[in-house]
Amino acid sequence: MFKKKNFIAPLAVILAPTSLSTSSASAEENNTGSNNLERKAVIKSVQIGEQNISYKVRDSVSKAKHPDRTFLLIHGASANLLSTDSLAEELGKKFEKAQIVQIDLPAHGLSKGPVLSSVNDMADVVAEFVEQGRESGDFANEVVIVGISMGGSAAQKLAVRNIEGLEKVVLISTSPEWKHFGFLSGYTGEEFNKMYPGMIEDDYAVNTTPEQQAEFHMWFPNLIPAKETSLGDIQALIGFNIVNDLNKITQKTLIIHGDGDQSAPYANAQLMASTIKKAKLVTIPGETHTWSMKQPAKAAELIYDFIK
Repeated sequence: MFKKKNFIAPLAVILAPTSLSTSSASAEENNTGSNNLERKAVIKSVQIGEQNISYKVRDSVSKAKHPDRTFLLIHGASANLLSTDSLAEELGKKFEKAQIVQIDLPAHGLSKGPVLSSVNDMADVVAEFVEQGRESGDFANEVVIVGISMGGSAAQKLAVRNIEGLEKVVLISTSPEWKHFGFLSGYTGEEFNKMYPGMIEDDYAVNTTPEQQAEFHMWFPNLIPAKETSLGDIQALIGFNIVNDLNKITQKTLIIHGDGDQSAPYANAQLMASTIKKAKLVTIPGETHTWSMKQPAKAAELIYDFIK
């Protein structure tokens, strides 16, 4: 059980979706939703054991005193919450009464603390993060977890545990195991950091314009963490396997996956869909691992259709 006092006051207000400014200035992001309402995006932090977890909140803009649900977006390996910014904005437009929360996993982004090398350990921190937010009243009672790539693996773990308040689960470009990444075990952090940008840039280049790619290259360097964090993520992926527990997931689950995904093979999405009892698989033809960054409005639309 956690108390409200553990949540720390806002550290900064994000001035643009691709900026992690630590300025103390206050600003509002203008989301052009159906009612042209404005929604603040604020960076906060909370202490969970040894971990100081940074997260970004877009609160409800409705007249209701409390949001009807909290969406928690969990990013992938060797990244941070910047990779979920566009999707968070689009979800805010679709769900005007909802609160949108993006988390920086331990040792990623602005989060401070020991590097974790286990998806299960990351899931432990996220579970406490959700419990603390609900107990303090900062989050809604009902939480929808949207996990992308490694974040989707953590989401599967939380669903297997059936953490309190978990309403539905959305799994994007993820896998219940990553044994196909075994070749990465021999890489050092520096070697991985040299290889990783090229992998993601090549993936993002599929089905995008030169203009989109140029914009991506402007903020992409801000995603790459310290080499120790990258090494931890590699170990976490290789050591994760929840295949035999997928049938324990009872929440309604939306699986969205590009059939051209080389990082999380499409066959693994089909496995999740056939094993999770209340799963729905939506295939994005010809798309790759980073498709939700390329098509955030499409992702939000699919999530909206699933939740409504």
